[in-house]
Amino acid sequence: MVKALVPKDFLTETISLFSSETAKAWNGAKPIMKCFQAKKFNYLYDTGTNRIYSCSPFEYSFLNNLLSLPIQDALDMSRYSCCVDEIIDGLKNIIRLIKEKNVMKATRINIQVPDQWDESVHTTLGQIILETTERCNLRCRYCIYSPSFDQKRNHGTRDMPLDIAYLAIDHLSSNSSLKKKVAISFYGGEPLLCFPFILDCVRYAKTKIPREKLYFSLTTNGTLLTREMADYFFANEFGIHVSIDGPQDIHDENRIYSNGRGSFVETIRGMKYLLDAFGKEYNRLSVNMVYSPPYSEEKISKIAAFWNDNPWIPKDISLSFSYQQRSIPPSQMNYDGIDYSVLNWTIKDYFESFQDGRRPHPIAAQVLEKKLAIIHKRYTFLEHIENSSLNACCMPAARKIYFAVDGRMSLCERVGSAPDFGNVRSGMNIERIKQIFLFDYRDRSDFACSSCWCSRLCDICYVQSYYNGSFDGRYKNYYCEIQKVLNETFLKLYCRLLEIDSRGLDYLSEMKIT
Repeated sequence: MVKALVPKDFLTETISLFSSETAKAWNGAKPIMKCFQAKKFNYLYDTGTNRIYSCSPFEYSFLNNLLSLPIQDALDMSRYSCCVDEIIDGLKNIIRLIKEKNVMKATRINIQVPDQWDESVHTTLGQIILETTERCNLRCRYCIYSPSFDQKRNHGTRDMPLDIAYLAIDHLSSNSSLKKKVAISFYGGEPLLCFPFILDCVRYAKTKIPREKLYFSLTTNGTLLTREMADYFFANEFGIHVSIDGPQDIHDENRIYSNGRGSFVETIRGMKYLLDAFGKEYNRLSVNMVYSPPYSEEKISKIAAFWNDNPWIPKDISLSFSYQQRSIPPSQMNYDGIDYSVLNWTIKDYFESFQDGRRPHPIAAQVLEKKLAIIHKRYTFLEHIENSSLNACCMPAARKIYFAVDGRMSLCERVGSAPDFGNVRSGMNIERIKQIFLFDYRDRSDFACSSCWCSRLCDICYVQSYYNGSFDGRYKNYYCEIQKVLNETFLKLYCRLLEIDSRGLDYLSEMKIT
């Protein structure tokens, strides 16, 4: 506690100065910021400048109280068990940050619609995704096209007609003049059920788009791959994403045929065909692992061991590791059911490898490195900036477009039942895109985002915002709360790692974030 012998006039003067400076800066509101602790030090993340500062124990305690209490209560020095010098130095340092560094000045974040969208939608389209077929030869238990997932269609029987595919390719050709590279992606269902369709699309695309600008990608369960297909994909600039969930017992729990038989043997056979065909260019291949219940760190360790123990798998091949998608009505969402086993396992692996000076396991790298890179490469500001983007939303119809088998145009393959915005035969409805995905999204997000400390670090996009065909605030808010937990965790990890080695994360500067 502050003792009676404290020079009260000096302390009172400092408190008065603090009150004066903050009254001008905040105008009755509270600054948007986050205080957190790593291992050795306490930190302040300031949203307005996007900067991180270390704090003394008093500053950390005081700023936390400042966020949770009325300002006058936070200024009650009887709350703090430190000497008067620490209090005065801390208050003066906070005043200096406000006056000289423009820290703690932002009291509102204004979510901005990108002003270059109108031009970009006609010049920067980088990818089209063709729903090649609604059919699939598997019946994966967690599939988003199964009856248990109400945000997508069920397994269907339709294939995309060639004339719709050609019109989609024409749309890509006409709206990508500023792109150096563009992609045509084949999606399903299982697209390899329509291999002749893929051949026709590739031939047509090469007549419409310069070959040096064009590449292709395909997402497959791998079971139908042949050596001839693998050779074709290698020769025609394809990137191939193959779904493998881990060792056979884990993979075959969910990735099954209609008769219940697992698909592991055929999938691995197909993957080996691809590795043989692509040789040293295996960087064009990637593996998608879906993590499904029952969740446990032991299960992740078993999946990681499968990766480590099979010499035919290149250890630096690209990997994505994700939870199975669940369709939960917003009214039934609760935070008690959230699993953090992946986060716990990956942080432990990454931290241990960082201390040992080695690369983390690919699963840990995939889960953590992008988030750490976003923090490491973030833009910082000398002035406090009150404007921010639409979180991690891409510019709708200006980055990629998903074409359903019947030609309907929508945002991407990941978004549930978000509204479509046109048909390849009749064209895009520009005003509908602007109203729904720019202005309405901004206005409906404003209440939560305008005062959120992690708005600049947040990677929520349209995927976490739409339910049953429209924006749902409850649905988005559920993911907002998860974002706050995750971003605080990533900030703590980032600073803890830099406490060990201040240059240890410099390699993230070279990482491309998409």
